[in-house]
Amino acid sequence: MEISEIETAEEPVEEFNIKIEAGETSVKNLGEHLGKLLNILEFTGIQTNENRTDSEQKYILDIFQRFWYPTFLHGSLLYLWYATISGGKLDYSMIIDLVLPLLPSVMWLLIRRQKTSFKLFLADLSAITSKHFTSHNRCLLCTTNVALSFLIVYPILLITMRILQGNVINVKEVFRILQEAIFPCTVVITYTSICYLLLQNLRFFTKMFHEKLDLTCSRDVKNAIKEYLDVVKNVEMFEKLFCNVAFVVVLHNFFVIAILVMDIKDSENWMSTFMLEALSEMIFIFVSLGMMTICAGNISLEMATIKSVLLDKMFIQSDQVVSSDCNKCINMLLKKDVCTLTASKAFSFDRGFLFKALATVVAQVVVIYELGLSLGR
Repeated sequence: MEISEIETAEEPVEEFNIKIEAGETSVKNLGEHLGKLLNILEFTGIQTNENRTDSEQKYILDIFQRFWYPTFLHGSLLYLWYATISGGKLDYSMIIDLVLPLLPSVMWLLIRRQKTSFKLFLADLSAITSKHFTSHNRCLLCTTNVALSFLIVYPILLITMRILQGNVINVKEVFRILQEAIFPCTVVITYTSICYLLLQNLRFFTKMFHEKLDLTCSRDVKNAIKEYLDVVKNVEMFEKLFCNVAFVVVLHNFFVIAILVMDIKDSENWMSTFMLEALSEMIFIFVSLGMMTICAGNISLEMATIKSVLLDKMFIQSDQVVSSDCNKCINMLLKKDVCTLTASKAFSFDRGFLFKALATVVAQVVVIYELGLSLGR
């Protein structure tokens, strides 16, 4: 092979590495908007940038940080499976007890499998956000940090409630609470925060198209639409990366609700034994999943609003001279389908999703439970 051919073959690799390095610098700037979220993701073994260490001590610390939580997550899964299988008979509740601890591991593997795409997505999101907003969003920053702080307190709170109500806390229950709380909640916070950032970028264009867009200036229109399409591309990339993860998150929360409903049906005096815990988990799921689905649902609504604004602009400025290229760009944008965030394409997120889904899950659990009782008799 000639030298020129070798250099040509190496060029795409070099360009990719340069893009990765530039992306890592950009991702660090995203911390100004997302607070300590990126640090928590690193702590759970999800890398958002490559840590280049100078000393052996830092290298060992980096390896430990990268692998300790995944080891705990998957080791906890195996322990919970062993404790569940060896401690009861096979029925509907046991199947849920076996599936539930598996779901956080599935979430982790889905994100980890796409680590390079995830880094590039974060880099693009950071570049787009920095372009449109000169200062960080204090509301998002504070809310994310408060949510992450609550993430640490939440497992301790559940364990304390169990102790206060006189329930026995064994090793299995502690592992179960940690398995169900830490990583699923981290994923929900990540999904919601990114959705909010994407929503803010879309709202920037809604305002800009409404107030500043002049259809007679062809160059400005093309540049504005090009920048808007970059945001749309970022939304589509987010959907591609997180649609399966979102499905597992929703499934996980519904399984938790199913377990709570079955425990309530099984226990005659559930109000005195685990009412505080059940109420806390229900409220937590309702608030976290509600915020997640509302932010996700608002993205498609905002994109539809932008289309409406462009149509209004075309109607208002219809008496002015608009170039054919400008009309072509706007028509192409109007014909483009609105990107809807979904859970593995199984269902779309909208503002009414949570109420409909929770009602369906509770009804199905009650029916299955009653059917099991009647068959047992």
